[in-house]
Amino acid sequence: MGKIDNYIRQVGMQRYCTILIICVWLLGVPGAWGQCSQDLVRAEMQQRKELFKTFYVAGNPVPDVQLGTVRLHRLSASTNMLVFWKTDCPYCKNLLAEVDSLLQKSNEQQLQVVAVCLDRDKAEWQNHPFVLKQYSNLHQYCDGQGYSGEAAVACHVFATPTMLLFNKQHELMALPRNIKELERLILQSVVADGR
Repeated sequence: MGKIDNYIRQVGMQRYCTILIICVWLLGVPGAWGQCSQDLVRAEMQQRKELFKTFYVAGNPVPDVQLGTVRLHRLSASTNMLVFWKTDCPYCKNLLAEVDSLLQKSNEQQLQVVAVCLDRDKAEWQNHPFVLKQYSNLHQYCDGQGYSGEAAVACHVFATPTMLLFNKQHELMALPRNIKELERLILQSVVADGR
């Protein structure tokens, strides 16, 4: 375990997130504190990258995070997808258009998507065209905390877009890198599950 994990255990997740938010805020402060904060955030993201590589292996459990009205371990589709995105991310815009297309072709037993926006401005998120989409198998969430939010921390997210696919046993299936790989994995999962 890394120093950050030990620190989280000592002070608790809520306090850790508060400290991280303060450090991110300090990025804009000129002088030594600003530089110190930048170094701290850089170190945090590097730590997340390392944890991401080692933790997200096929078969590992996905963290059971509550995202608004949705709890990850209560999703029971053949394939469940957790996608982290931001409104100002050009790659996210393309990905969300493809996810929209997949949602139109899928039913609740085949695919459930939880889209977690990492924006700090909830108003910007609420007005985004993807958020206005209404599908029974799409769940939208934004806590306004960006990368400091509980889901981003629990899932070691350090960049957007990030997609995690997991099965109905809540085991990680894959980290698709593009939409073609995502479609292939969903089809394999649905066929294997007989839905």
